[in-house]
Amino acid sequence: MPTRLGLAALACVALLACPLRAQQTPDDLRSSMQLVVSERLRTFSLARGLSPEPEKIGIAQDLKALLLRQGFYLDRSGPEVLLRRHAVYPLLTWDPNMNGGAENRTLNLGGLIFQVNEDRLARGGLAAGIGYEGQVRLGWSQGRYVELRAQAEASHAPRSELTRTEGRLTLCSRNHVTGWSFADLCLRQTRIDRDITDRFRREAELSVSQLFQTGGTAHEVTLGFGRALGADVSGSFVSVGLDSAGDGMASRLKLTLSEPPQGTSGMDAAFSAEARWNMAGHVAGLGLSVARSAPSPFLGLVRRDLALGLNALYEIRENVLLNVSFSTNRSTVDFFDSSGVQVQISFVLP
Repeated sequence: MPTRLGLAALACVALLACPLRAQQTPDDLRSSMQLVVSERLRTFSLARGLSPEPEKIGIAQDLKALLLRQGFYLDRSGPEVLLRRHAVYPLLTWDPNMNGGAENRTLNLGGLIFQVNEDRLARGGLAAGIGYEGQVRLGWSQGRYVELRAQAEASHAPRSELTRTEGRLTLCSRNHVTGWSFADLCLRQTRIDRDITDRFRREAELSVSQLFQTGGTAHEVTLGFGRALGADVSGSFVSVGLDSAGDGMASRLKLTLSEPPQGTSGMDAAFSAEARWNMAGHVAGLGLSVARSAPSPFLGLVRRDLALGLNALYEIRENVLLNVSFSTNRSTVDFFDSSGVQVQISFVLP
């Protein structure tokens, strides 16, 4: 998406020379773009759906704002801060496992029954807390920039006297290659601290993406290669994703294949799908995730898990989301069977 393309798209509006599908008005297009997670797909969709009507200049303004924050208006004088923003927000959540404890009380090993201590069992409850999200972008060339994004949350359940903290840090080099093709390199770290168990994950990923249009729908396909290190993972992974945006609907599909822990054969597989639409002026969505682990040894048994997740979201007000999720895990080792419902009111940067 070179600068010339972005400027030409804006010029189309001014010169009344760009076509627009009759079934979608400019206001509909701007509203639909609020549903799209991918910033590049929003840019592509707006550029391809510009209105020939001069009074609909709002689309051009939205497009220019997106191009500015992605570095397509940089001159050659040197690095420039493209974006700097942060927010502190309240949290309210219902979490059935605040402490990271065991979901089941007993472990059956070939007829031998072991019982988990009471203080090691999962406990949860209603928790309140505070969160922070910040983002900085430094542009260094046309359509190329470095981005640092940090998120931190801390919540406390007073009834069960449990505290949970979570932090995420992402550093990415995002690069326009040619046309609507891009290449990115990202380093990510996530850490969750709970009373009984902590979890962390570090990963490095190189990804390439291509945007295109079929009929009245815009798409972004992404292929990623990376390596992860964590409490229960250490190995390479490959992923392929497809984001799409059409009339009043946006969707995201992703498939990931990962190396299982050392000493295990096969591959871990995870698939997720999400759809978003406009409901009475608010964003609504449904998501599905399925994950299957490779068989692994566990105290003389063979363990293989199948996890299923369902998620519903609703935009209460601008950038404030209500999330309700259900997750279940079925394992060949009964001790790892689990299910639960989590409810959270969260904030997201636009």
